[in-house]
Amino acid sequence: MRGFPPILDFNFMAGIEAVCFDAFGTLMEIAAPERTWSQLLKIAPPHARKPLKWRVLRECRDISDWPKALGFPAGQLEITEIERRIHSEAQSIRTRPGMDRAWKELRERGFRLGICSNLASPYGAATLAALPDEPDATVFSYELGRAKPDPEIYAAVANELRVLPREILFVGDTKSADIDGPVRAGMRAMFVAEFESQLRKLRQTGPSPP
Repeated sequence: MRGFPPILDFNFMAGIEAVCFDAFGTLMEIAAPERTWSQLLKIAPPHARKPLKWRVLRECRDISDWPKALGFPAGQLEITEIERRIHSEAQSIRTRPGMDRAWKELRERGFRLGICSNLASPYGAATLAALPDEPDATVFSYELGRAKPDPEIYAAVANELRVLPREILFVGDTKSADIDGPVRAGMRAMFVAEFESQLRKLRQTGPSPP
């Protein structure tokens, strides 16, 4: 990248100006998962479960709003317990081992960085707070009202990163959402395991000679 010292030899990213990461399973993890949404689905009647699964990633709502929004009763004790679980999970959000370093290396190298996730709204702020610094693009499904692999979510990524789709490398752990979807949108894509493997190789061999 122009104007930056060769921290690592990023030849495998030739032509790339920006990297966009999926969140959970890729860049982030919940260290203390509590199966919160399974609990909410459990108290929802059968007719409300499918709409809940579809809408929870596409609407910005407090957890206490969902029973009313979907027309099913839920006791206050049940909602309070689910809210406690959400808070506990959100407090345990952190970057996956090694991804802090990867983010910083990319940043030092001059790449623009983004995060794009199918995410329920209670986790948004905690996810951003756990990052090493503020991303250049933040595209969360609950804010956009669209979820991967909807083409509009990748268009939003390119728009916020202010680069062409072909200049973006999308890194994730799910084939349909993080590989097939970005590729159809004109981006390059890579599974996070391969991305991490490439970085390990670079660290072992060091930068190429000038």
